[in-house]
Amino acid sequence: MITRASDDDPSGIATYSQVGAQFGYGMLLDHAISYSLMGAIEEISARVGRVTGRGIAANLRKYYPRWVLYPVVALIVVCNIFNLGADIGAMGAAAQMLVPAYTGGYILAFGILSLLLQLFVPYSTYMKYLEWLTM
Repeated sequence: MITRASDDDPSGIATYSQVGAQFGYGMLLDHAISYSLMGAIEEISARVGRVTGRGIAANLRKYYPRWVLYPVVALIVVCNIFNLGADIGAMGAAAQMLVPAYTGGYILAFGILSLLLQLFVPYSTYMKYLEWLTM
Protein backbone atom coordinates (compact mmCIF):
# COMPACT_ATOMS: atom_id res chain seq x y z
CA MET A 1 0.00 0.00 0.00
CA ILE A 2 2.82 2.42 0.89
CA THR A 3 4.70 1.67 -2.32
CA ARG A 4 1.61 2.20 -4.47
CA ALA A 5 0.74 5.47 -2.72
CA SER A 6 4.32 6.72 -3.08
CA ASP A 7 3.72 6.92 -6.83
CA ASP A 8 1.65 10.04 -6.12
CA ASP A 9 4.55 11.83 -4.48
CA PRO A 10 4.83 15.61 -4.11
CA SER A 11 6.86 16.10 -7.29
CA GLY A 12 4.36 14.01 -9.27
CA ILE A 13 1.40 15.98 -7.96
CA ALA A 14 3.18 19.26 -8.75
CA THR A 15 3.89 18.02 -12.29
CA TYR A 16 0.30 16.86 -12.80
CA SER A 17 -0.99 20.25 -11.62
CA GLN A 18 1.31 22.22 -13.92
CA VAL A 19 0.55 20.06 -16.97
CA GLY A 20 -3.17 20.24 -16.23
CA ALA A 21 -3.04 24.01 -15.90
CA GLN A 22 -1.09 24.39 -19.13
CA PHE A 23 -2.79 21.85 -21.41
CA GLY A 24 -6.19 21.18 -19.82
CA TYR A 25 -7.86 18.14 -21.37
CA GLY A 26 -5.46 18.14 -24.32
CA MET A 27 -3.27 15.48 -22.69
CA LEU A 28 -6.13 13.06 -21.95
CA LEU A 29 -5.33 10.69 -24.83
CA ASP A 30 -1.66 10.63 -23.83
CA HIS A 31 -2.73 9.80 -20.28
CA ALA A 32 -4.75 6.79 -21.44
CA ILE A 33 -1.79 5.44 -23.40
CA SER A 34 0.89 6.14 -20.79
CA TYR A 35 -1.27 4.85 -17.93
CA SER A 36 -1.70 1.45 -19.59
CA LEU A 37 2.03 1.25 -20.33
CA MET A 38 2.88 2.26 -16.75
CA GLY A 39 0.52 -0.42 -15.43
CA ALA A 40 2.17 -3.04 -17.64
CA ILE A 41 5.66 -2.08 -16.40
CA GLU A 42 4.53 -2.18 -12.77
CA GLU A 43 2.91 -5.58 -13.32
CA ILE A 44 6.05 -7.01 -14.95
CA SER A 45 8.26 -5.60 -12.19
CA ALA A 46 6.01 -6.99 -9.48
CA ARG A 47 5.94 -10.44 -11.07
CA VAL A 48 9.72 -10.55 -11.53
CA GLY A 49 10.21 -9.53 -7.90
CA ARG A 50 7.60 -12.01 -6.66
CA VAL A 51 8.99 -14.95 -8.63
CA THR A 52 12.69 -14.30 -7.98
CA GLY A 53 12.42 -12.76 -4.51
CA ARG A 54 15.00 -10.16 -5.60
CA GLY A 55 15.01 -6.60 -6.91
CA ILE A 56 16.26 -5.19 -10.18
CA ALA A 57 19.93 -4.92 -9.19
CA ALA A 58 20.09 -8.45 -7.77
CA ASN A 59 18.53 -9.91 -10.92
CA LEU A 60 20.89 -7.91 -13.14
CA ARG A 61 23.86 -9.10 -11.07
CA LYS A 62 22.79 -12.72 -11.47
CA TYR A 63 22.05 -12.71 -15.21
CA TYR A 64 24.19 -9.94 -16.75
CA PRO A 65 27.87 -8.93 -16.70
CA ARG A 66 29.16 -6.16 -14.44
CA TRP A 67 29.52 -3.71 -17.31
CA VAL A 68 25.71 -3.78 -17.62
CA LEU A 69 24.99 -3.85 -13.88
CA TYR A 70 27.05 -0.84 -12.77
CA PRO A 71 25.71 1.74 -15.26
CA VAL A 72 22.12 0.64 -14.59
CA VAL A 73 22.59 0.88 -10.82
CA ALA A 74 24.29 4.28 -11.25
CA LEU A 75 21.31 5.51 -13.29
CA ILE A 76 18.90 4.24 -10.64
CA VAL A 77 20.84 6.06 -7.91
CA VAL A 78 20.97 9.32 -9.89
CA CYS A 79 17.24 9.14 -10.73
CA ASN A 80 16.34 8.43 -7.10
CA ILE A 81 18.44 11.38 -5.88
CA PHE A 82 16.78 13.78 -8.32
CA ASN A 83 13.33 12.40 -7.51
CA LEU A 84 13.95 12.75 -3.78
CA GLY A 85 15.17 16.32 -4.27
CA ALA A 86 12.07 17.17 -6.31
CA ASP A 87 9.81 15.60 -3.67
CA ILE A 88 11.39 17.49 -0.80
CA GLY A 89 11.35 20.71 -2.85
CA ALA A 90 7.63 20.28 -3.59
CA MET A 91 6.95 19.60 0.10
CA GLY A 92 8.82 22.80 0.99
CA ALA A 93 6.86 24.81 -1.59
CA ALA A 94 3.56 23.40 -0.30
CA ALA A 95 4.50 24.22 3.30
CA GLN A 96 5.46 27.74 2.22
CA MET A 97 1.96 28.23 0.80
CA LEU A 98 0.44 27.26 4.16
CA VAL A 99 2.81 29.21 6.41
CA PRO A 100 4.71 31.93 4.53
CA ALA A 101 8.43 31.63 5.19
CA TYR A 102 11.62 30.92 3.26
CA THR A 103 11.10 27.79 1.14
CA GLY A 104 14.74 26.74 1.58
CA GLY A 105 14.19 26.47 5.33
CA TYR A 106 11.28 24.12 4.82
CA ILE A 107 13.29 22.05 2.36
CA LEU A 108 16.16 21.77 4.83
CA ALA A 109 13.78 20.90 7.68
CA PHE A 110 11.95 18.22 5.68
CA GLY A 111 15.25 16.72 4.50
CA ILE A 112 16.72 16.55 8.00
CA LEU A 113 13.48 15.23 9.50
CA SER A 114 13.22 12.49 6.85
CA LEU A 115 16.83 11.48 7.37
CA LEU A 116 16.52 11.37 11.17
CA LEU A 117 13.30 9.35 11.05
CA GLN A 118 14.86 6.78 8.73
CA LEU A 119 18.01 6.51 10.82
CA PHE A 120 16.56 6.40 14.32
CA VAL A 121 13.03 5.01 14.10
CA PRO A 122 12.74 1.24 13.53
CA TYR A 123 11.08 0.44 10.23
CA SER A 124 8.31 -1.59 11.88
CA THR A 125 7.27 1.54 13.83
CA TYR A 126 7.86 3.95 10.95
CA MET A 127 5.77 1.77 8.63
CA LYS A 128 2.70 2.07 10.88
CA TYR A 129 2.79 5.86 10.62
CA LEU A 130 3.37 5.75 6.87
CA GLU A 131 0.34 3.51 6.42
CA TRP A 132 -1.89 5.99 8.25
CA LEU A 133 -0.40 8.97 6.40
CA THR A 134 -1.13 7.13 3.13
CA MET A 135 -4.85 7.23 3.89
